[in-house]
Amino acid sequence: MNVGLLVIAIATMALLMGSVNAEVISAQGSDKLNASIKISCETENVPPEITGYNFDVHRTYPKIPYSFTGESITFNIDVNDNNGADDIRSASIVLSEDDAVSPDDITIELDNSFNVNETCKEYTGTYTVKSSDYGLRYIIAVVEDLEGSKAEKLVGKVFLNPKIGVEIPNLTTIDFGVGKPGEISNATVTIKNVDPDGVGLKLDVYIKPDSLTNGYYTIPPEYIKCNGITLNTNFEKIATIAPNETLTLNLELIRPIPLPAGKYTGNLEIKFIAK
Repeated sequence: MNVGLLVIAIATMALLMGSVNAEVISAQGSDKLNASIKISCETENVPPEITGYNFDVHRTYPKIPYSFTGESITFNIDVNDNNGADDIRSASIVLSEDDAVSPDDITIELDNSFNVNETCKEYTGTYTVKSSDYGLRYIIAVVEDLEGSKAEKLVGKVFLNPKIGVEIPNLTTIDFGVGKPGEISNATVTIKNVDPDGVGLKLDVYIKPDSLTNGYYTIPPEYIKCNGITLNTNFEKIATIAPNETLTLNLELIRPIPLPAGKYTGNLEIKFIAK
């Protein structure tokens, strides 16, 4: 067979096969011809992403954030989804005893406060600490989109109901000793803030004395000073104790004139409030 004829035959077959599914477009009476071809693509679902977060225990803290019974913790997170903000189904905060989400963890569902832009939403929510809550909690943000894709992120730690503890050596009786009317007597008490859970907890110290009495005779609270502060029937703030710091209370008793002889006794109340 002639080689040239063979090449022509193969080329002709290729043209015929290529034109089986071809569509002929023609126009008559115009020097223009328009053609329209469908185009398509498929977009994959992408999981949401936690792009910003913060939480507020409404106090300053030097070490670990903490909150007590009845106090609220506020959480805010920003969630981005490149499939669109409307693809974000939910956002929540989990307070876990470790860095993993478990069914028995505390879960706070967050509300969508507003849309930041077309792909981002801000969520916010609060948790009020219960009296039964205690211990260090890991704060884990969890978000989910409409397709069920999830994302988690460890965003911090908080200590619920840390212990308040102080060390007061020889806490029995503060004895001002024997003195004459008009004389001043002194005594000292030392207090150490032991911060049992190591959260960096500071304590405000308040003091209130009773009247010292001997039958019908009394020495009013105003005759007692502490660290230069004249006391009365209300609690007076004396100082703030930092963690592991020791505070010395310098007490001064001024015996009034006249003052009948005898033994005078009363009570001194000390109140500690966590900052």
